[in-house]
Amino acid sequence: MKATRRSQLRGMAATVLVLYTAITLVMLTALGYFYGRGAAAKSDLQLKSDAMALTMGEALKRGGPGAVCTHPTVLDMQARYGGECLPPEPIAGPDGTIAGYRLRYTGLEQTIEVPTALFDTREATIRTEAVAEQAQDTIDLEERRAKFVLVLDYSFSMEFDINGGNGRPRRIELLKSAVHGLLSRRYPVDVGAVLFSGDVIESLNIARDNDARVDATVQATDHGGSTNYNAALDRAHALFPNDPDNSGHFILFATDGQPTAGGSNLEQQARQRARRIWDDDIKLFTLNIGAQARFRQLLFDMSGDRDHPGDRGFAFEAGNEAALTAAFDEIVGFIVCRGDIDARAAGNIERVFVSLVHDDGHEDSLKKFRNRDELTDPVNEDEAGYIVEAVGNGNHRVVLNQVACEPILDGNAHMVMRYRRPTLVAGE
Repeated sequence: MKATRRSQLRGMAATVLVLYTAITLVMLTALGYFYGRGAAAKSDLQLKSDAMALTMGEALKRGGPGAVCTHPTVLDMQARYGGECLPPEPIAGPDGTIAGYRLRYTGLEQTIEVPTALFDTREATIRTEAVAEQAQDTIDLEERRAKFVLVLDYSFSMEFDINGGNGRPRRIELLKSAVHGLLSRRYPVDVGAVLFSGDVIESLNIARDNDARVDATVQATDHGGSTNYNAALDRAHALFPNDPDNSGHFILFATDGQPTAGGSNLEQQARQRARRIWDDDIKLFTLNIGAQARFRQLLFDMSGDRDHPGDRGFAFEAGNEAALTAAFDEIVGFIVCRGDIDARAAGNIERVFVSLVHDDGHEDSLKKFRNRDELTDPVNEDEAGYIVEAVGNGNHRVVLNQVACEPILDGNAHMVMRYRRPTLVAGE
């Protein structure tokens, strides 16, 4: 009897143990299910929050901070997922400019069931937040001052009017007036000058705050004699330093006619000198104020740089005083209103966005044109825009057109480039 009783007790204990183990397994399975489902829900919700924050970064690149929370894609995602798009927070750069923006998407939530006892659950709310940062480049014109040499024709033919007659104003008068207007605006450019006729008449080294000295020399110098392209181009070329950190080297060659002095095969020599200038990473603009026929073509051939040889986008022609002044402004705009892209951070070069930020804080997004011809096409003269052009060694540069550049030249706005991908960062 005692053996039977012990056997029964052992059987009961085993049964209890099995039941306890089964219940424990059920509870653990239930807990695993609920917590696994909760983890999956939180992960899915976090992915949505991250996607929203990154989308806000892309919206900021295109339209600036004021357009982020009203961007159609952000609004559409917000309608589908819920949550809140918070206003972008500026990130201060070391130089006092805005280095980028912090973009926060918060309040995305989901209610799930969590276990409280063996056969009981309660509702719990999962909440997520995501923070992204979008960098930007603010172009400081003073920091990257370009070097610019005016090469001006003072030959006898500058005595005539713009049409080759004896009327007024004379070409030399128009040229002096345009140079005065240009230099009196004191652009953030280091200026030098070469005045020439049969040889170099005056040569002024490139220097900071040199505008008044160059202007005084231009106004005081008399014209006369033949036209020596070679001497003028050689002297201008020699004025530039051997600068590995070239912040922009430019020559403006302004003339009214054919080369008549400086050796033989003068047109061929002029083209050769242009190529030497391009090879030293100097951009050569030409300004035609009277040259005709094949000498007009010669100036086209001399225009450009090593990546754009003979590019007519670097060649200007002026048939009257207004056109001459406009040509000077456009050339200087090209020199000043540009920004180098960090090739290491650019990613897809097609996704470079440029804006003007005005002194009152509002921002205008600029239109991207495909090439220099589109940028300077008179059809687009009222459309503020830019191009992204190759500058060699895999690098690229943004260049604005004249209408986009005017507020910068007037000191009322600055240029901002955004091309880096937005990145997720840890929230505070």
